[in-house]
Amino acid sequence: MSLGKMTAEERKALAGAAPENFLFSPNDVFFELDKKSLDKKSSKGEELKSAPFSSELSHYLRAIGFTHANVRALFSQLSYVGPLRAKLKRFYRVSPELPDTVGSQGEHAANLFRRGTAKLRADVDVWVKRFDFGQSLQSIDLTDDLFQLQFITGGQKTNVADAGFGASQVLPLIVQAAAAPHDSLTLAEQPEIHLNPRLQCVLADLFVEMATSGHRVIVETHSEHLIVRLRRLVAEGKISAQDVALYFVEKNEGVSIIRSIAIGDDGSIQRDAWPHGFFDDGLREALALASAQAKAKKAPILKKTETKKTPAKSGPARKRGTHAAS
Repeated sequence: MSLGKMTAEERKALAGAAPENFLFSPNDVFFELDKKSLDKKSSKGEELKSAPFSSELSHYLRAIGFTHANVRALFSQLSYVGPLRAKLKRFYRVSPELPDTVGSQGEHAANLFRRGTAKLRADVDVWVKRFDFGQSLQSIDLTDDLFQLQFITGGQKTNVADAGFGASQVLPLIVQAAAAPHDSLTLAEQPEIHLNPRLQCVLADLFVEMATSGHRVIVETHSEHLIVRLRRLVAEGKISAQDVALYFVEKNEGVSIIRSIAIGDDGSIQRDAWPHGFFDDGLREALALASAQAKAKKAPILKKTETKKTPAKSGPARKRGTHAAS
């Protein structure tokens, strides 16, 4: 396929085609070429017929059309959840339309849950328990256009707005995991923000559950806890190492370099494959803490020993021994 074998008008139409949402479509090229051909024939009074395209252009547009259709299909199944999810509200307005995803800030999570199926609600409840938010999540309709979300623990009901900031960061991810269709792609950016180490580990469990249930997940993270938990799940056989891809992005002289890091079947990572300094700070702090604690334990012992020492008394020395009576 050579652009040089196309006509001048065909090359001009290709060069002038503008992408829509970063995607080129063959439709604009078809329309532009057809329109020019019809305009010319109309001005000459000729019969209006579409002009044939060169075989090179036909092959080129066929390739563009195939790529366009597949990329659009991929994007239609993609859900992006950003690094800062919206704060949970005390009251929500009923959406007239059912959203497809929770939204980039998790803003649609409440309505998606409210109108979800019984299976979606049951799946959400499983992870509500795992994250210790309660035993279940319920939506309570207050009016025709207003509702609440509440965590239920026994007989106690807690509005999600009172459940803490961590809940606002995790709940959209839980709902997205339950609502995502088979073979969909979820992209989560820094999901660990504002979560303690234990919840970061549970996040890894959630993503692995999604991956092993027919979903695709891409996570951008800085969390050491999440990565270590992922390696543990590989070692435990909860997910195959072949189903996990780990990439590290670093800058070198202003250029971003992407490195692939292989994970063994036992969750191991080759020492020389791991980026220098990624885990060093945590290890260095742990060693420094252990050293400081050891010194703190020794200090009171030394001080106590020093206080027991008393100066020697002056005077004639006495012989020590046993004296028998005469």
